Amino acid sequence: MGLDVVTAFDSTGNAGLVKIVVTLTQTVSAENANWEVFTNRSSVSTLLLSEDGKTLWVGTRGGLEQRDASTGQLVRVFTNLDGLPDNKISALEIDSNGGLWIGTSGGGLVHCQLCFDG
Repeated sequence: MGLDVVTAFDSTGNAGLVKIVVTLTQTVSAENANWEVFTNRSSVSTLLLSEDGKTLWVGTRGGLEQRDASTGQLVRVFTNLDGLPDNKISALEIDSNGGLWIGTSGGGLVHCQLCFDG
């Protein structure tokens, strides 16, 4: 059982406290759990256009976005659950072999050679 209290605001700005009580009715298995990461991707820190001009890589404070460069449509979001050492992306670069270098604010540097295909 868990207990938490959070502050909630209505549409007019009035504040109130909401008490949340979590009780387990069944055993939770870590092996069968579906984990989901909620990150803030509203702050863009770096952009990189692929050499073929088809992919726009967008580094944010909440992960790495892969977007269609012609439409801007989001293709995929990469986070620490996908192997990034940190969700705060600070730099992007493509090397001469087509590998993507990803600099993070708190987890160092990652190199991916064709790791984001498909």
